[in-house]
Amino acid sequence: MKKRMISLVLLVVAIMMLVGCSGGSKVTGTYKLTKFMGMDIEQANSLYGLGGGEGSLEDMFLLTLKSGGKCDFEVDGEKQEVDYKINGENIELSYEGESISGTIKDGVITLSIQDFELEFTKK
Repeated sequence: MKKRMISLVLLVVAIMMLVGCSGGSKVTGTYKLTKFMGMDIEQANSLYGLGGGEGSLEDMFLLTLKSGGKCDFEVDGEKQEVDYKINGENIELSYEGESISGTIKDGVITLSIQDFELEFTKK
């Protein structure tokens, strides 16, 4: 079960890598995963048996918005550069013709991918 969930999470990450990130200097910076599917990261780690010596969800996902509409999306040590655009509180990540939409407000980026909701908070 734990391996299936990790595989599913990695699949979601791969889908996100096919997406992109644009915005001003207020939004640039590094964002770490703080909520996974509506759960605080500690709850999600506990539910999926992660943390401790096995790693944790917040260590697996990292999003870095850079100036010029470029974004680094890192999943389990693998980094992919994607594009981003911000319009008000909406953010769109795009990569190779695929896109993922979400919101960005007060240092929090929320992305929905199929049935998964990922929330990243600015460090």
